[in-house]
Amino acid sequence: MAKKKQRSGAESAEKQLKGAVKKLKAQLAAAEKSAEKWKARAKEQQSKAAGTKSELTAARRRLAKAEARAAKWKDRARPVPPVVAPAPPPAVAGGSTTPDDTWTVTALRAEARTRGLPGYSRKTKVQLLAELSS
Repeated sequence: MAKKKQRSGAESAEKQLKGAVKKLKAQLAAAEKSAEKWKARAKEQQSKAAGTKSELTAARRRLAKAEARAAKWKDRARPVPPVVAPAPPPAVAGGSTTPDDTWTVTALRAEARTRGLPGYSRKTKVQLLAELSS
């Protein structure tokens, strides 16, 4: 009877081991399948990275060309002429300091500025004439 128990104990241990081996083989197969998926993803990402790298290289090349063209045109650019102050109003040039209807709004505002009148920029030509003639 002891041999039967020993045999059945050995058989159950063998069954457990076979079950464990079967389970480990299934896990190995799943791990290999997962590894294949990851390899495929890595290969795909590698090809995307290569494409992006070539796009980046092309963009850098275009940028260098654009910078070279900008530098070339910057050297050729004409200097900007200085801003010249407006000429005095015609009445002032003739000797008259009393504004009249021939003066432009710009000239009237310049005269109001020199006299120190407040709010001249918001006033109309008629209002400026009225203030400056008084």
